[in-house]
Amino acid sequence: MRNRFVDILEEYNFIFKGIKTVLSILGLIFITLILSIFIYGYFYIGNYEAGNFEGDGTMLRYAKHNSYLGYVSENRGTINKCGDDSAIRIFTFGGSTMWGLSVSDEDTIASNISKILCEKGFNVEVSNYGQLGYVSTQETLYLIKLLRDNNPDIVVFYDGVNDPLPQLIPGGLHLDPTRSLIEEYMNKEPQMRNVFSSMFNIYFEEHYDLIKNYMTEDRSIKRGSDEFYQEIIDVYFHNLKIVSSLEDEFDFKSFYYWQPSLATKKNLSKAEEKISEKPNLRGLLKAYKKVNQKIEKRDSDFDNFNNLVDIFDDVEEQIYIDDSHKKPVGNKIIADRIASDITSYLDY
Repeated sequence: MRNRFVDILEEYNFIFKGIKTVLSILGLIFITLILSIFIYGYFYIGNYEAGNFEGDGTMLRYAKHNSYLGYVSENRGTINKCGDDSAIRIFTFGGSTMWGLSVSDEDTIASNISKILCEKGFNVEVSNYGQLGYVSTQETLYLIKLLRDNNPDIVVFYDGVNDPLPQLIPGGLHLDPTRSLIEEYMNKEPQMRNVFSSMFNIYFEEHYDLIKNYMTEDRSIKRGSDEFYQEIIDVYFHNLKIVSSLEDEFDFKSFYYWQPSLATKKNLSKAEEKISEKPNLRGLLKAYKKVNQKIEKRDSDFDNFNNLVDIFDDVEEQIYIDDSHKKPVGNKIIADRIASDITSYLDY
């Protein structure tokens, strides 16, 4: 009987070896996928090609606070050291620069605002609603959605980098530049597509109709034209006016900030000079400069709008780790300015 069992094992040995091989391959694929996410998160998002900047693996914490590709679940953590039930509630909106790509929770603009105001004796609670890739239109819709169940006292919008991004996409202005950019990215990074595509689709299935009704899908404006850049600014200020019109009804004060970028920093460090010379950033930096010229002609039209393009003019040390994302010292400078404006408003 035993010999018969041995004979069966030997007869079907090739099947067992095949199963073992298949399982080994599947295990290797799984391990490779996990390692790819880790390596991409730590070395690319964390360090973000930033010269000597040492990243902290932000991508690894991303899932704890937020899903990917604009689908809102949990939001980025904000360090609030003084807020209680009677706190002044401050909501911050923006793209990845407000969210805090490449910095810890403690070093985001939102956390710095909270810390500065707490040190000044204000009882505040700051919530960071920044989302990766968001433009001002998405942020406006996000605020409107939040107002159903929330009553902020102050809302802060920090934009200027993502709004001009349609310039880099063939075909002119798109319904949602974020979606086009993400699809282009995932085509270049196929190993990441399956990981993120489900979350990507959930978001746009939920919000597509809202966005479609809010912006005109069919646009024939030529990319790079003067009219093109004017359209970017017009859409941005249209969003500002919508939010401003909600202030009295929902009893909050809005502050808008047009953010600086590497294209506007006068004194570049050696690391920043190296970053600015990258071929893939030339078109982007050029777009920033052109749209900033348009924004300068409108920055005095609204008392709640603040142009921060020149805020780093006197700074010689490295601020940027790419075209727009900053080291902690940069976020601190931005937060100082925003907190100063909020202080003036609260003291008035």
